[in-house]
Amino acid sequence: MRKIKFILSVFLLFSSIVAQTSTGNIYGTIVDTEKNPFPRVTITLTGLAFQGLVQDIPVGKGMVVADFNGTKLELYTYKPSGYNGERMIMVFHGSLHNADEYRDHSVEMGDRFKALIIAPKFDAERFPSIKYQRGGITTADGKVAPPEEWTYAFVPKIFQAVKEKEGKPGLKYWIIGHSAGGQFVSRMAAFQDTGAERLVAANPSSWPFPTRALLYTYGFGGLPESLSNDEMIRKFLAQPLTIYLGTADNTPDKDTDMSDGALVEGSARYQRGKAFFQFAKTIAERKKWDFNWHLVEAEGVNHDHGKMFNHPNCEKALFGPFGQAPSPSLTASRRERGTILAMWGKYLKNFLPSGRKRESVQQAPANSFLVSKRVSS
Repeated sequence: MRKIKFILSVFLLFSSIVAQTSTGNIYGTIVDTEKNPFPRVTITLTGLAFQGLVQDIPVGKGMVVADFNGTKLELYTYKPSGYNGERMIMVFHGSLHNADEYRDHSVEMGDRFKALIIAPKFDAERFPSIKYQRGGITTADGKVAPPEEWTYAFVPKIFQAVKEKEGKPGLKYWIIGHSAGGQFVSRMAAFQDTGAERLVAANPSSWPFPTRALLYTYGFGGLPESLSNDEMIRKFLAQPLTIYLGTADNTPDKDTDMSDGALVEGSARYQRGKAFFQFAKTIAERKKWDFNWHLVEAEGVNHDHGKMFNHPNCEKALFGPFGQAPSPSLTASRRERGTILAMWGKYLKNFLPSGRKRESVQQAPANSFLVSKRVSS
C-alpha cells in the first residue's frame, strides 16, 4: 500500500502518466517504477488550466496545437535542420487566414536565418476582422474589451509555450505580418507588449496613425483616454517597428480598404505606408520622443507575401542594421495635395465624436497626407 501511495504522489508531482488533454481534464494510468500499469486503476484530474503545446515541434514542416485554457490554436511550423535554438520568427497571415501557405512561403526565410518558423492560424469563424485586423480591442457593440481578451494577448503566450516546449530559455523572437497580418502587427505594436526583438508590418491596407484626430482603427480617436493618451502614443513610437513596403504595391486592388478613413492615409498601400512613417517621425521629432521605427522597401515587389519574405531586404527589415531613420521622399502635385487634405477635412467633419477636442490638421506636416506620383490619379 505504501508503494502505491508513493507512486501516486510521484504521479501527481511529475505527471508520470500516459495522458491526453481534453478541455481542461487530464486522463491517465498509474504505473509502477518499471512502467507497468496497475490493472483497473485510472485517474482523472478535472478543472486543470492547461496552457501550452500539445505536441513536440518536428524538424521540417509540421502543425502543432497550442491550448490556452480551452482556446486551441493551430500553429503551422517549420524547423530547419540547421536550427540552433536562437531565433524564432512568428509569421501572421492575411485575410484568407491561410497560415499553412504563409508557413510554406516562409521556409526559405527559416533556412536563410536558421530560424524556427511559427505561423499561428486565427480562423475566420472565431477571429473575423474585428478580432484579427483590429485585434479584438473593441467588441461588436463598440465597447472596449479587457486586455486579456484581445487577440494580441495570444502572441506572447504562443512564444512562451514554444520556448518552454523547445527547452530553449535563450530563444528570442521576431514578428512579421503581411497584408491583414501587417494590420494585426502594426496595431499590436501600439497596444501590446510582445517582448519581440522587432515587429515588421508589411503592406497592410491601413495603418494606426499616432493621432487622436482619426478614429480607431485608422488612428487612436474614440478609444478611452487610457489607450489614446500621449503616453500610449509615445510608447508606440518607441516600439521596434519596421514598415516594410513593396514599391510595386502602389495601385488599389479588390482587397484594398477604400473607406474614407483609409483614403485619408493615401491612395494605395505603398503611399499609405510612407505617409504613416513620415507622420510618426514628425510627431516624434516635435515631441522630442524616442523613435525606433524604420522604413525598408522591397524594390519591384507587389502585394505578394512570398516575394516580400524572400526579398534580400527582408533580412534588414527583421534584423537591421538600422542607421538613422530616413525621411521618405513624398511628393505630390497641387491637385493631389488638395484632394487628400479635402478628404482629411471631410473625415474629421463626419466621423469625429462631437465635443471631443480635435487635433488640428495644420499641426501635421503637409506632406504626411500626400499621394506619391508613382500612382496615376
